[in-house]
Amino acid sequence: MLKPEPLPDPVRPIATPFTAFEDYQLPREIMPFDLGPEPIQGAFTTPSQASAAFLGKALPGLAQSVGNVYAEFA
Repeated sequence: MLKPEPLPDPVRPIATPFTAFEDYQLPREIMPFDLGPEPIQGAFTTPSQASAAFLGKALPGLAQSVGNVYAEFA
């Protein structure tokens, strides 16, 4: 068995940098255009519109794929 050797000295930590408050850039003020368009009287949206749009585009492709698989085995 080898004789134990002395361990190296621990690494000295690096000083933590400090930044003054003047180095930070504050966010800009909120402008009227940040709030978006005004609501339209009488218009409404539903959460199902997004799913209806997805299904409207996805179903024809799925139906064609099923048709291709059916035609291959028929």
